[in-house]
This record gives sequence, C-alpha cells and structure tokens, in this order.
Amino acid sequence: MDKEEAEMVRVYAAAGDFLEAERRQKLANMTLEESRAIFEELYALWSQTGREAGGIGEALNRLKVDHLIEQRCIFERLARRGGWL
Repeated sequence: MDKEEAEMVRVYAAAGDFLEAERRQKLANMTLEESRAIFEELYALWSQTGREAGGIGEALNRLKVDHLIEQRCIFERLARRGGWL
C-alpha cells in the first residue's frame, strides 16, 4: 500500500469514527416526538413507493441521492476540522 492509499484508509477510518460519534450524540439527544416523526416519515415513504413515488426504484434512487449528499456534507465537515479545506 502506498502513502496515498494509506492516507485514504486513514481518512475513511476517521470519517467512520466521526459518523458514529455524530450518530450516538444525535440518538442520545433525540426526543420521543422526534423518533416518532422519523418513523412516520419512513412509513409514509414505504407506503408510497408503489403508488405516488413512481415505484420502488424511483424511491430508492431518491434515498440514494439524499444519502450521497449527506455523506458529502459529512466529509466536508471532517475535512474542515482536519484542516484539509
């Protein structure tokens, strides 16, 4: 493994640690109302995938895009904290 690959692995590991810490903090501070709202949003998405959402493929594509945008924001925050940006 060369230096660049080793650095990439290190950054991905740091990103994983960062994501886990954020997830734990968010869950620890979540209220019952917030968790219920998340459940209701997920249920609504699930129930609409075969009708209004244009089918399950379209719904999954939207979720994937949302996830990729969220990941990019996380990597940007991590890069700023690490002084890379």
